[in-house]
Amino acid sequence: MKESLGKIKINKLFTPDFILSLILLGVAIRFSSEVSTWFDIPQSDDNVYMHGGIYFLEILNDTRYTLASDWSPLFQLWFFLIYRLVPDSTKIYYISMRLVGILTPFFIFLLLRRVKVTRWLAAATAAFFLASYAIWVAKPRVASFTALVMLFLWWATSFLKERWQRFFGMTVSSLLLAYSRPEFFLMTLIFGLITIVYLGISLLKRGIIFNRTDFLFLFFSSAIMLLFLIWWGVPFSGGRSIYAFGQHYAKTVRNCNFENISSEMAWEEIFAQGFGDAQNMVEVVRANPLNFRRHLICNIQTFPKRFLKVAFSSAWGSSWLFIRIWIAFILFRLIVSWEEIKHRFIWLWEQDFLLFGMFSLGILMLDLFIIYPREHYIAMFSVIVWVFGITLFGRFAPQERKNWLTSIVISLCLLLLTPSMGVLFDFEIPQKPILKTVETIRVLEFDEPIRLFATRPFRRSQSEIYFDENYYHISYKPSEIPFDEYISTRQANIIVITQGGVELQEDPSWNEFEANPQEFGFYQIPFDEGDQWGPWQIYIKD
Repeated sequence: MKESLGKIKINKLFTPDFILSLILLGVAIRFSSEVSTWFDIPQSDDNVYMHGGIYFLEILNDTRYTLASDWSPLFQLWFFLIYRLVPDSTKIYYISMRLVGILTPFFIFLLLRRVKVTRWLAAATAAFFLASYAIWVAKPRVASFTALVMLFLWWATSFLKERWQRFFGMTVSSLLLAYSRPEFFLMTLIFGLITIVYLGISLLKRGIIFNRTDFLFLFFSSAIMLLFLIWWGVPFSGGRSIYAFGQHYAKTVRNCNFENISSEMAWEEIFAQGFGDAQNMVEVVRANPLNFRRHLICNIQTFPKRFLKVAFSSAWGSSWLFIRIWIAFILFRLIVSWEEIKHRFIWLWEQDFLLFGMFSLGILMLDLFIIYPREHYIAMFSVIVWVFGITLFGRFAPQERKNWLTSIVISLCLLLLTPSMGVLFDFEIPQKPILKTVETIRVLEFDEPIRLFATRPFRRSQSEIYFDENYYHISYKPSEIPFDEYISTRQANIIVITQGGVELQEDPSWNEFEANPQEFGFYQIPFDEGDQWGPWQIYIKD
């Protein structure tokens, strides 16, 4: 009897979907093994998240620091967990990229199969994102991480049977999403209100009888929300919104040329010139409605081209190929299967699948148009558009049988036809100046702490994550202080000059140093890395 029960459980597990899931994971692992070839380590927002993850416990135990609730503490926790397993700051970035790139197509497949999309279409969509621009190239990486969290929570919420449970599950899910991208806190408030109203109306009309499982669900879900709210605080602040808006407003001013500004003017000055000392988005609109409208129009105009590039670019083929496939697919389904699509829409609405997707799209559209259509915003938006579109227009398979032939064919196609990651970069292996710089400095034997002076984009404020405790921060040099005086008073013992020293070209003492560093007590290390703007140079105190 026990043996027959064991066989039944194995047969239930050993399904075409299970095999396809394993194949997707295997192919994604193979594809992602190339990340160290095609990517440098970051010196951007991702460094802030990595820094928070590496020093997560120190931040929690030191009363001088607070974990910023609107700077993706969930992503910082993600890096903290990876760093516990692999305590090497140059590796955790690549490990994070690989995990996100592996799990994203996996959960796309599970989610689409959960909402009864046919097996081949779910697998094809997952395969597209396995090698997509949106997941691998768009940065900072917090966007692709957020997309993964969203897919997982969307999938997990679909298992809740009662409507009030799904509403409450979406409330908790959107709060967790807000700890990755703070704007999703608006969804938390909306879904929380929907849950309260729905429960109130249901109790008045017919009453709801809660069983033990319902009480446990409410208790643990509420406990999770309270834990994070107490631990990390409310994941939204006007300050972060203004910071993001101000930076991107400066971009739109330059892109659309609607203000006469200097090319060297800082974004803070451009923002102040346009909106004064506005402290939140309401004050921004009130301060200068005309400039806000121009900013909005500029973003709307630049969005389509950026969206088509990010949403449809993949190592499987050109973006125009997939755009044409999408248009043909939707037109075909609308003409041939209109009645099926209407019934599917009703079913998805009844299952509340549409609500989560529509609110997510709405939140991200606010980012794209009010803030800026940055690639990483579009990357999150693209994942929802693809999943949403395939769910609505894809073929409905309420009781798809175990078609092993289909699964075998799909598996063979994935195994044999999956392209190289290099296709995304036309097989032009990039230089990796940041990784090479870190590796070069790490092998130096210093009896004293590293006192590093560097020009942008090598951010010293986060470089300590690569040099552990043996590091002393030297801030950016003010333009009015000569180069030789600054490095002397700050006692710099390592100098990293990026982009050919473009920041220092108007400083005569830099030109003297570059011509003869030995006179200043430094020698130059041979270094052949650079970026698109110019070569990098490293000087060491003799």
